[in-house]
Amino acid sequence: MQKQRAMCHFKAIIAERVIRGCGKDVKKGQIIAQHQGKKSCMEIAEVTSIGFCTVQFIIKSWKDVMNQHIREKKCGGKTILNNRDGRSLKRLIKSNRQKSTLELKNSFDKGSKTISTRAIRRELKGMGLKSCSAAKEVSSYCD
Repeated sequence: MQKQRAMCHFKAIIAERVIRGCGKDVKKGQIIAQHQGKKSCMEIAEVTSIGFCTVQFIIKSWKDVMNQHIREKKCGGKTILNNRDGRSLKRLIKSNRQKSTLELKNSFDKGSKTISTRAIRRELKGMGLKSCSAAKEVSSYCD
């Protein structure tokens, strides 16, 4: 009787170590594989000798991570400018900072892509340039 209790206690310690550290990823992989094999949480808990709530938590966190990856791929619009276009836009801006966004749009449209003034403003903000305005001239009051 005492051996059985010691064995149960030993299994509980092993299961706890698996969840907290040592073979954690292996057990998680088994739980997820069994979940994908259409086993219930109760069956998985019995087979892996891990608590029912822990099994549910592992499955839920795995589902959340998977859903997040799916959402990342689908959310947001397509990028208007690629890296090369962004660099050429930056060159246009640096060449003459007094140009308005409309003038920048017209000069940029001469190339391969067409872009709206709103998109240009958005790109400027992303580059860290607030607007296209002349660089401040230092005027000396003391002569």
